[in-house]
Amino acid sequence: MLRRLPLFALGWLATTLTWVLVLVVESRRVVTPGILTFAAQALLLIDVRARAGRSPTDDGVRGILIGACVALGASSTLLFAIAGGGAESLAFVLLTLFLAAALLFAWGWRAEIVLVLATLAVGAAALPFTTQVIAASAFAAAVLIGTVMSLAIAEGSARAFASGVRLRVAELERRRELAESRDAYRDLAENARDFIYTGDLSGRLTYVNEAMAAFVGAPVLAIVGRRFHDFVVAEPESADLETALGAIAAGTSVPLLPFAVRTANGTRWVEALASAIRGAGGAIVGVRGIARDVTDRMHAARALRESEERFRTSFDSASTGIVLVGADGRISQVNRAFCDMMGYDETEVLEQGFEMLTHPDDIAPTVERASAALRGGAQSYHLEKRYRHKRGHTVWGLLSSALVRDVHGEPRYFISQIQDITERKLAEEALRASELRYRGLVESHHDLIARFDTALQLTFVNDAYCETVGRSREELLGRSWLPLVEPEHRGRLLDLLSSIDLPPYRSRADVRIQTTQGERWIAWESFAIKDHHGNTVEIQAAGRDVTERRAAEEALRASLEELRRSEERLRLLAQHQATIREEERKRLGFDLHDNVCQELLGIAMLIESLRRRVSPLADSTGAELDRIVRYLNELVEHLRMLARDMRPMQLRDLGLEGCLRSLVDAMASAHARVSVEFVGAIPRLEEEVEIAVYRIAQEALANAARHAAAGAIAVTLAARDGRIELVVRDDGRGFDVDGRRSRALGLVSMRERALALGGRFEVMSAPGDGTVVRLECPAVARAAA
Repeated sequence: MLRRLPLFALGWLATTLTWVLVLVVESRRVVTPGILTFAAQALLLIDVRARAGRSPTDDGVRGILIGACVALGASSTLLFAIAGGGAESLAFVLLTLFLAAALLFAWGWRAEIVLVLATLAVGAAALPFTTQVIAASAFAAAVLIGTVMSLAIAEGSARAFASGVRLRVAELERRRELAESRDAYRDLAENARDFIYTGDLSGRLTYVNEAMAAFVGAPVLAIVGRRFHDFVVAEPESADLETALGAIAAGTSVPLLPFAVRTANGTRWVEALASAIRGAGGAIVGVRGIARDVTDRMHAARALRESEERFRTSFDSASTGIVLVGADGRISQVNRAFCDMMGYDETEVLEQGFEMLTHPDDIAPTVERASAALRGGAQSYHLEKRYRHKRGHTVWGLLSSALVRDVHGEPRYFISQIQDITERKLAEEALRASELRYRGLVESHHDLIARFDTALQLTFVNDAYCETVGRSREELLGRSWLPLVEPEHRGRLLDLLSSIDLPPYRSRADVRIQTTQGERWIAWESFAIKDHHGNTVEIQAAGRDVTERRAAEEALRASLEELRRSEERLRLLAQHQATIREEERKRLGFDLHDNVCQELLGIAMLIESLRRRVSPLADSTGAELDRIVRYLNELVEHLRMLARDMRPMQLRDLGLEGCLRSLVDAMASAHARVSVEFVGAIPRLEEEVEIAVYRIAQEALANAARHAAAGAIAVTLAARDGRIELVVRDDGRGFDVDGRRSRALGLVSMRERALALGGRFEVMSAPGDGTVVRLECPAVARAAA
C-alpha cells in the first residue's frame, strides 16, 4: 500500500485538478476555494506518506490511508457544496475515490465500507447545497450500485493482491531455498573427500571438485573440458566407459562401477556411481557422478584373488585330503585326494555330508570338538577318526581341523586336512596286540610309573621304578629325576616335555638311564595333569624297558644294510653276467658271419660249379639246383641278420635312438604296425646301458610279433630327470603275468638286464588285453672321448 500511495496521490490530484477547472469554468467564484482544496489535498497526501512511513504495519498504514481518503472525500464534497455543483457529479467524484482506493490499496470490503459510509455521510450532509437533475430514487439506486461495485472491487483486489503476495512470497522462498541448496551443494562438493563431477553426453567434463583435481594431480581448469576417455585406462577389471555412457544417455540405471584412472601418481582405481542430468523438458542433457579412491581395496582384492588362486592350486594338488565344512556341518568343498581316499566323486561327497562319511562311533567326538570351537574354545583340534569308504570298509584318518571366522568374529567354516593313516593304524594296532600279549606274560608292576611337578621334582614313583633305579621311594621323592637320565638325552627329553601343553597333549621318547642292571632303554609316555582351570600342575610318565626291542631294531637295521649290500652284489653279478652274455653273443655273431655264412656260400658256389661241369642237365634237375642255391642264399641272409642282431654294431654309429628306429622299421610288416616315439633329447649313454636297453626292446618286440599276434606295437623311449624310460605296448592276446609264461627265458633275461642296470622292470598284461613292458633305469651318460 505504501508503494502504491504515490500512484494514488497523482491520480487523485489529477482528478481534483480536472474538476476544479470544470467548476471554475462554470462559476468564477470558486477559483479560490478550488485552489485551496487542491493545495490542502496535496499537503494531506504528503503528510500521509510521511506518517505511514513511520508506522509500516498493515493495520497502521491501513488506518492512516482510510482517514486520508475520508478527508479527501469530505474536502471534495465541501468544494462541490460551495460551488453549488450537481449531486450527480459529486457522486461520480466520490465513486472515483472509492474505486481508486479499492483497486490500488486492495484492502478488502471491510476497509472499503468504512470509507464508503464515512464519505457518504459527509456527502449526504452536503446534498441540500447541490443541484440534482435525476430523481432522488434513481440517484439513490446509482449510489447504492456504485457502493456495491466498489465493495466487490475492493474485495476482489484484496484477494488478487493476497494471492499475488502469496505467490511472490512462495517464489522468494523457493529462490532462497534454491540459493541455500546451491550454496550447500557447492560447499558439499568443494569440501567433500569424494570426487564429484558432471559432464555432457559426449563424455566431456563440465565440472570437477577440488578433491578430484587433487586426485588426478592437475588444476580444475586443466581438467574441465577434457573427456572421460583421457583419464580412463583399459584394464581387464575396469568397466567399459562407452557402455556406461550409452546406458546413462538411454535413461538406464547404472550400478556402482570400477574404473582404472590415469593420474600424476600412476594408474589408480576409483569406484563411480553416475546418473543422468535432465533438462527442463525432462530430456537427458548430461551426466553427474560421485567417485572415490578404491586403489587399496582393488589391490587387496587382487591380492585376495591371487591368494585364493594359490589356495585353490594347493587345495587341488595337495596329496592329503582337504575338506571345507560349514558351521552347519555341510561339506562345501573337497579336493581330489579326499575323494580318492573315500572312493567317491566330488558330487557324491557333497551330497553325503560329514556324518554319512564318518564312522558312527566317531560322530560324537567330532561334533564335540567342533562345538567347542564354535563356542569359543580351541579354534583348532586334532583327532584320529574312522571314515566309511564307498565300498564299505573303514578308513582311518588323522584329522587336523581349524575354524575360520570372518572379520566380525562370526564362524564361517572349518578347514580340515585328513591324512590316510589306515596302514599306519593297522601297524599301530599290530604293535598294540603285541604289547598286550607281552603284558599278559609279565606282571603289571614291571612298568615304571612316575609323577613330577612343573619344577621336575618327583611326587610319586611306583615299586617297579624304585626297583629299576635301585633307590627307595624316600630317596627319590622331592628330588629331580634328570640325574638318572644319560646327559646326551636330557635336552631332547626336556624339549618334548615343554610341548606337552600342545595337541595331542602327550609326548613319547626313548631314553637311556642307569639301572641296577646297567644302562637300559626305557620308552616313556608322558601326559599332563591339569587343574579345573586347565593349568598343568603335574606330569605323569609311564616307562617300559625296551632295551631288547631297541636291540632288535638295531639288528633289523643291520640286516637291512646287509640286504642292501647283497642286492648291490647281485646287481653287479647280473651286470657281469650280462656283459659275458653280450660278449658271447658277439662271438657267436662273428662265427655265424665269418664261418657258417662263408661255408654256406662256398657250398652254393660248389653247386654252381658242378652244374656247369655236368651240363647239359634236364630241366627238372636244373630247377632243383636253382631252388637249392636260392634256399642257401636265403639261409645266408637270415644268418647274417641273426649275426647282426647278436652284435648290434650300429649302436656305435647310430646310437640308441637310431638303432631303435632301424629295429622298428625291420619289424614292421603287413600284419603288424610298429611305431616309435622319442620324448626329449636321447643322449649317448654308456655302452652297456645302450646295449641292455636295446636288447630289452628287441626281446619285447620279438615277443609281441611272434607270440602275441599283435596288430599294433608302440615303442616309447623318454629321457627325463636323469633317467631313461622304455615302454613297449602291444594290442596282442596278452597272458597271465602270474602264470608259467612269466618265468619264460625271454622275460627272465629282460629282468636280469634291468637288474644289471640298477633299474626297475615290470610287465603288465592280462589275457585278451595286450601287454605293456616298462623299463626305468639311470641314464648314465657316455664319457667324452
